[in-house]
Amino acid sequence: VFIKGGDQYDYINYWKGTLTEDAIRAVWQRGGVVAGTSAGAMVLSEFIISAKYGSLSPESALSNPFVQAGHIETDFLNLASGLIFDTHFIERARQGRLVAQMVKLFNEGHTSVRGVGIDDRTAICISPNGKGVVMGSGAVSVYRADTATAFAVNGTQYEINNLLVALKW
Repeated sequence: VFIKGGDQYDYINYWKGTLTEDAIRAVWQRGGVVAGTSAGAMVLSEFIISAKYGSLSPESALSNPFVQAGHIETDFLNLASGLIFDTHFIERARQGRLVAQMVKLFNEGHTSVRGVGIDDRTAICISPNGKGVVMGSGAVSVYRADTATAFAVNGTQYEINNLLVALKW
């Protein structure tokens, strides 16, 4: 199954709770390949930057990780448990956006979430056991926050400590 780009909220809005969602999940559970590009890749993770309230710019996300445009969907395909994907990562300077969404998730109690930023012309192939292989001409950035990471929210300032980053290409 290959899910093309577009608007990730369209996939959530039209497929969530339908036979289409069930069929995609069944392919994955039987060991089949499910892949996507752009929005189609983003909807595969457990935590989805949904675009339900419009596009979330990196600037908005960094100014306030809790802004409405930063709505995160958690009850869709969930083929990549514990992960949040962001695409066009370096090309659209989305590093801050992904980290801001991790701040939000951490604040909500999701302390073991991994952020995965995928560049254009690049893929990360994740097997059912969670191992990933990067393919293509770009890179994949993996951010990890765990219980040792401190996210301090002080008014409108957010501090991130001990965030681990791995870059693979």
